[in-house]
Amino acid sequence: DDVVVAMGIGSFFRGNQATQAEKKAIERKCGAHRTALHTCREAYSDGDAKSACAGLELQMMHCACTVVCKDVAREYEKCVNESTSHHRYHYTTECQDVVAKMKKCMAKKGIVI
Repeated sequence: DDVVVAMGIGSFFRGNQATQAEKKAIERKCGAHRTALHTCREAYSDGDAKSACAGLELQMMHCACTVVCKDVAREYEKCVNESTSHHRYHYTTECQDVVAKMKKCMAKKGIVI
């Protein structure tokens, strides 16, 4: 069985897919995102956290991907930049194919947000 090791508030590493250096880099780089997501989830602990905190979850995921899935993170940034330049970006509708790639890459690294 995988062991879930807590690495700060709201982010977890499952197993040893992510290196220690990657884990430390995520903790250092993404701490503010992690704290914001944790605070949101606590504020909406009645079951509405998934929808209420979706934007913060996406920010945390993107931040972690900039460490462990750099190509996918850049692809997401490009999609967001192109979408916002056309005034149509919304995190629940645009760039979902790239979000799926970020989730897949993070799962391969054993990172659960």
